[in-house]
Parts: sequence; structure tokens; C-alpha cells
Amino acid sequence: MRYIKYTFSVIIFLTGITLLPVANAGENSIRPGIVVNPLGVGVNVEYERLLTDKLGIGARLGTINYKYEDGSYEEDGKGTGVEFIARFYPKGNGFDGFYVGGGVGLWSIAWDWTDPNDIPRSDSGTSSVANVNVNLGWKIPLGSEKIYLDPAIMLGNYFSVASDDTEGLGFYAAAQLGVGFVF
Repeated sequence: MRYIKYTFSVIIFLTGITLLPVANAGENSIRPGIVVNPLGVGVNVEYERLLTDKLGIGARLGTINYKYEDGSYEEDGKGTGVEFIARFYPKGNGFDGFYVGGGVGLWSIAWDWTDPNDIPRSDSGTSSVANVNVNLGWKIPLGSEKIYLDPAIMLGNYFSVASDDTEGLGFYAAAQLGVGFVF
């Protein structure tokens, strides 16, 4: 739990820095969206601020629900997380066009599993995990420079961060879709 509090404090600090005036930039964006992969669905909200026409930083808050099955083993999980994000826009038009980005943050995942062929037959708990991801996306203006569609591909990995927790959720690939609002 202290990892979540620490990361949340760092992200609040870094997001506060993004509110400082910066020459040749200063646009902000809020983007709600969904993330889908074969195991589950997530919902997130991102805040991003352009530092230059090519570089943006911000924060992402999200939730995830997943279900994993392997033979008789079944696991259900859900959690919440907060991440620091950074994006590079090679075209230099800010919130318009192709971008490559990434995120790093902490998540708290509650899980339950059952396996009738194992002893014990079931267990439940909560894991604190770090998430590191890379995004490739395209921000497409929707009739105005103030609203955009944001399809993206996310590749990432969840790593265990608690000393008493040996399991993370591992590697994932997901598709994202969001609608952003520039202000």
C-alpha cells in the first residue's frame, strides 16, 4: 500500500509541474478511453500537457477487470492504478498525428483463483504491481482541433513490487481507444 501512496504522490507532483507555463506549448488534454485484450477490459482517464510541440507528459488513472483460465485453473481479478505518462509527437503538431509514448506506475490488483486439481483448491488476495508500458497511437482530429479520436496499441508488463508477493500479471498486449478534449 505504501508503494501506491508513494507513486500517487510522485504523479501528483509531476502533474503539478506540467501546469507551469512553458513557451510554445501549454495545451492540455483529457482523454477517457477503454483498453481491451484477450484476458480483460480496462477503463482509463488521461491528463496530458504539451511541454513542446513534440513532447507531452501527464498522468493516467485506470481500472482493469480480467479473467484467466488454464485447464482447471481459473482466476478473476480487478484493480486500480495510477501511472506517469510521456509521449513524443514526431510531426510536431501537438495533439495531432502519430505518437510513441510510454507509462510507468503502480497498481493494486485483487484476485481470486480456484483449481479443483490443486491443494489448496482456492485462494484470494491483493497484489501490488508496477506497470511499464509502451504505446503507439494516432490522434485523429474530429472536425476540430479541440476533439480527437485516439486509437493505440499498448505493450506492457506487470511486475511484482511487494517483497511478500511473488506473482505479477506478466506481459500483455492491448488495443486502446479514447476520445480526447483539448483545452
